[in-house]
Amino acid sequence: MPRDARPRRHLTIPTRVSVVTAVVVALLAGLIGAGAATAAARAYITSSPVTVQAGEFNPRGSIGAPQLMAGGCAIRFSGSTYRPVKHYNDAHICANITTLRITSSGQLEANFARRAAVVSITVDEDETLTERGIMAGASGGVAKANISFYDTKAKRRLNLTKRADRARIGGKTANIWLSFLQVGPAQ
Repeated sequence: MPRDARPRRHLTIPTRVSVVTAVVVALLAGLIGAGAATAAARAYITSSPVTVQAGEFNPRGSIGAPQLMAGGCAIRFSGSTYRPVKHYNDAHICANITTLRITSSGQLEANFARRAAVVSITVDEDETLTERGIMAGASGGVAKANISFYDTKAKRRLNLTKRADRARIGGKTANIWLSFLQVGPAQ
């Protein structure tokens, strides 16, 4: 079959979808099936979709049929040394994050379960950290997210290699919520 006659694979991405909505749709797809999640998403999203060909995700060539993966975690700094831990129970879940560690530059590193291009990364502070004036932001790549914390009261970036700085974001009810979307070849 000539190259131009082959069927093309597309991924349709709504133009005005929040990251939270995209994560919910991706998680629903895993729980209730892609067809039901797609129908739910179409009912919720009223914007015109943007169609992207699979090969457009990777400038070095096609990645094949793209697969969207969502992940996220509630993360706490707890214990007497305020080390980062994945927090999960009946009300919290940690999905597609393998390990957490503090880097030598004082950031929190969250390692993803698979290597794939990142569509988006979001870090949200809970009400406890918001009341303390703590802000968080992430920078990411195919394998991990590096999260920095800023103390608006002290007017400086926190260095997590220092126990006192970890204590500013630590505690039994202080969480950050990390969410991310990745797209890559079907596995």
